[in-house]
Amino acid sequence: MVTSILGRAGVTVSGNSRTLWSDAQKEGRVADQAAPGDLAFFDYTFDANANGRVDDELTHVAVVTSIEDNGTVVMIHRGSNQIKELRMNLSRPAVRRDGDRVLNDFLRAPSYGPADGPRLAGQLFHGFARPPHP
Repeated sequence: MVTSILGRAGVTVSGNSRTLWSDAQKEGRVADQAAPGDLAFFDYTFDANANGRVDDELTHVAVVTSIEDNGTVVMIHRGSNQIKELRMNLSRPAVRRDGDRVLNDFLRAPSYGPADGPRLAGQLFHGFARPPHP
């Protein structure tokens, strides 16, 4: 999904979330704060190496679409075999909701890892990176 979005912007990339992050580090595109169009990377979202342990970093990537006034980062990503919105609030990473407002969406399935382990986007966040230039 991310490669398709970047392709529409005239940027050709290949690989997975690990290679996209590695390229961003090498090219100095890692960012402290998110901006629309940035990539957001996450750890421990699935068992990438199929060893039965929750030990896989850089397993998921999303594209930032906006930042809300309360700091919640709104993104799009591919989850559950569909493109959908993902919300993450890094000032409250372990809080799912504030009243009716979602701060952090679930990103890791309850079937992966311990039932009481981190599952919210803010808890699984790895870092932001600017997209490559066309």
